[in-house]
Amino acid sequence: MAGASLPRRIIADFLIGAHAEAYADALMTLNPGDFSTNFPSLPLIVP
Repeated sequence: MAGASLPRRIIADFLIGAHAEAYADALMTLNPGDFSTNFPSLPLIVP
């Protein structure tokens, strides 16, 4: 499968970000680009 990319989990990421924004102080992620765009007020922790 040359050229195949991993599937995007847009809905899952959005639900995780929305939950973190409502109930957490910050979100730890290895994908800060999407979360910082969709949830600009959510503090991100990038290990």
